[in-house]
Amino acid sequence: MTTRDDKAELRAFVRLTRAARSSEELASASDDFEQFLVHLADQYGWRRIAAFIPTPTEPPIARGINTLVLDGVSVIVPVSAADGLLGWLELGPDTIWST
Repeated sequence: MTTRDDKAELRAFVRLTRAARSSEELASASDDFEQFLVHLADQYGWRRIAAFIPTPTEPPIARGINTLVLDGVSVIVPVSAADGLLGWLELGPDTIWST
């Protein structure tokens, strides 16, 4: 097996594990991410960060990102333009996605 195969196998395992999480486990993970992100922002004095908007199979960081925006941290996320180019969107209280 190659390193590429090993990585693919690990990714598949992680996706399956995430997909199998209960709603209680997801809520707990979301709480943990929120607390950790706020802690890091306070500890390091974050003023601006880049983040991502998670899909249902990715870590549940949305609520933590919402909290950072509401706390005054500038958060930018990547967006795909119609021409396929990557752009950035700064989240604000009026652009926060629902969680």
